[in-house]
Amino acid sequence: MPVTAPTAPLTTATASPAGHAYNDPTRQNWAFGHRAIPKLIGEVQSSDEALQLQALHSLTCRLHEPVDVQEALVAGAVPAISLSLSHAKPLVRARAVEIVVLLTEHEQGRAAVLGHSHVETLIKLIADPEEAVRGLALQALWNVSQRTEQVQQIYTTLPHIIDHLLRAVTAEKSRSYQLLARVLETLHHFLQHGGAPVVAHTLKLGALTTLTKLLKSHVGGQAVRAAAAEDLAAICIHVTTLPDVAKQAHDAGLVPVLVETMDDPFGAVRAAAVQAAMALSIHVVSKQQLVAEGVAEKLVRMVGEDQDEELLMNALTAIASISEDYTARYAFQDVIGLIEQLKAHPNRAVAKAAASAVQVVQWRP
Repeated sequence: MPVTAPTAPLTTATASPAGHAYNDPTRQNWAFGHRAIPKLIGEVQSSDEALQLQALHSLTCRLHEPVDVQEALVAGAVPAISLSLSHAKPLVRARAVEIVVLLTEHEQGRAAVLGHSHVETLIKLIADPEEAVRGLALQALWNVSQRTEQVQQIYTTLPHIIDHLLRAVTAEKSRSYQLLARVLETLHHFLQHGGAPVVAHTLKLGALTTLTKLLKSHVGGQAVRAAAAEDLAAICIHVTTLPDVAKQAHDAGLVPVLVETMDDPFGAVRAAAVQAAMALSIHVVSKQQLVAEGVAEKLVRMVGEDQDEELLMNALTAIASISEDYTARYAFQDVIGLIEQLKAHPNRAVAKAAASAVQVVQWRP
């Protein structure tokens, strides 16, 4: 008589929650077919809090491919998470904001979120008591502010976002350097793409003083210091069109801080400091102050020692601008040979900056 293998025991109809297809995002398509994402979006709005949280969690596991994001948008994911974003429980808020982050990693998702009221909620959430919620809200705002038209759309309807971001700079300085860097990077999007109106708004709130103090304090490591210097550069670019830039830069003591920062051990921080000094040097009085603070010596050393292409380009451009002050030209005479060599640099931008620098330094009336 043949031996037969023992049959497996029949599974009961009530599988444990841990093994149910609902709790395994990789099995949801098998369990629900094309209804998987629409079903989850429907359950996000459930009055059953446990079901709502599970649906939010499952969606965060699903929304990583463009096709799934598109399906979620069609199924109404953006309006569906409205209540969850303001939920009393931080875990629910965090999962809901994470969905916004995932959606806004795609162009269609960014458009959908910008077309809804979620940006207003995200602005409030950057002051949330939970660090995870604040971080996700900042990431979502960073995602939706990468282009000029996006920033203008947000700033036109919600100009107070600038107030909230600057308050977050002060708050995160004593809480999380990682989030502080993200706040500064998001603020940079608005300074860069929002133009003079946004910069003027930040000046009224004392942003130049706040950022100068932050850079001077040496807190937060490379990411924070580089981001702070980049924000300062984005403000200083408007020195000739917004008179308050030069005044606040002088009152805040920005020039000596920038010159000191040019000795920072991190290349990215030095490059950002030079960029800010370069922008400020367009202003005649600021140019003279930079020279008086010893900026020429710092730039000479960079041209002779630094290999970072962005830093070289910024340093050469700064030399060209600062050399418009006749007393500064003589400080760069000793590096004319080095600058001449950089005219043959394989990076065209560096080569062009070197050619301009040589022309200005060698000019005589």
